[in-house]
Amino acid sequence: MKKIGIVGWKTGENSFGVTTPYIEWLSKFGIVQILSPQQGVDDTIDLLVLPGGLDIAPQSMNQVPGFLTSNTDVMKQYFYDNNLDQYLEKGTPIFGICLGFQQLCVKFGGQLVQNYGFNYSNKSRFEKVDKLKALPELFNLVDETKFKENFKKYEVNSLHHQGCFLAGIEGTSIEALAIEEGFGNIEIAKFSNNVYGVQYHPEEIYDGLSSLIIKSLLNE
Repeated sequence: MKKIGIVGWKTGENSFGVTTPYIEWLSKFGIVQILSPQQGVDDTIDLLVLPGGLDIAPQSMNQVPGFLTSNTDVMKQYFYDNNLDQYLEKGTPIFGICLGFQQLCVKFGGQLVQNYGFNYSNKSRFEKVDKLKALPELFNLVDETKFKENFKKYEVNSLHHQGCFLAGIEGTSIEALAIEEGFGNIEIAKFSNNVYGVQYHPEEIYDGLSSLIIKSLLNE
């Protein structure tokens, strides 16, 4: 079976973990191993998953923290600063979720909006649902029929107030595959041939599209 490593967060003095939905969802694709943010690179994993978490540190984007930016994820920032480059250099397939998606966006040269509830007055700080709009580039990854079969409602959950927008990836190699309808907020992106990410939380909704992306990263 394929081995999937997911970056954990501190649950005790010397222990790290992730929430049950991550384990249950990723177990459908292989054996799940929780990685300590402070450990070195694990050469045995077939896929690295960067999960959700608290806010990304604005300093990593060369930005001053906004007044609504707080509770940055120190441990995942440590992993981002010390280990992510090594996985990218090794060519390890990577899938980012929410915070992990945002970290990849910054790593590949994109700019994040720290709080689009503040920057976009008609958008509340934490929306419950984002309406997803597929872009033509998505159908280079999955044909339109499969997309419609696996995304019947064209809606995803939304637990974020920071985001990577279309305007923030101009001049980069980042390829937006789906955006939020009515906004430029990117919901699915391709960062390189084996690095993808989603802004929403597929471990909570088991959407078929994210499953197809995971399987493609595992060459299944």
